[in-house]
Amino acid sequence: MAGTADFPPAAELVAPGGLIVEKLGWQKGTWGGYLAAAGLWLAAQSQRPSQLVGAGTIAAGLGLAYLERRARLRPTAVCVRGARVGIYRAGKLDREAKLSELVLFQTNYFNTIRLLLLPCVGAVLGSIPLIAAAKPGGSAMSALDIAAGLALIAASVSSFASFAYTRHVWLVFRLPRPGKFIRWEDFNVARAEAGPLLGTPAEPAR
Repeated sequence: MAGTADFPPAAELVAPGGLIVEKLGWQKGTWGGYLAAAGLWLAAQSQRPSQLVGAGTIAAGLGLAYLERRARLRPTAVCVRGARVGIYRAGKLDREAKLSELVLFQTNYFNTIRLLLLPCVGAVLGSIPLIAAAKPGGSAMSALDIAAGLALIAASVSSFASFAYTRHVWLVFRLPRPGKFIRWEDFNVARAEAGPLLGTPAEPAR
């Protein structure tokens, strides 16, 4: 690859401390686990359509869990040398970019609040079976219904935490990515490790 002689071809060849490895939230794993639980609830219903939908939902949940695991096994990393950045994907040098091509997102608190409304709604919906079971005559709610509600509450709380943590504890940069449709990707960095990346252009609305 032309112009990349200063960057080793594999991440494992970079000198210790020379790589900044992305930090990953846990949205995919959270909702993958919830979809698997919801799929089991649907599959336990007596109606054939619900069982079929349940099987598809379980498959979707397992797919998200796989994507979460795959991302953690093959994280994106960058190596900064002066005004140049080597971008490593799946452990291999993917491309070289100028440091000025990276963009630091300035997190918008209003946008965060809007995103956090989604898991809040999920938590409210998940509490419905619990409230119904606590009322007189609530014994009609099965243990499986209650477990499904608890699963939605747990997923919503986990999603809430992931949104808040990734947006306001870590810094989020945009890395250029070659491709016809996806031309960039988010790159989460711990503030203590972000020093070499600071000074890049900032984009306020996120």
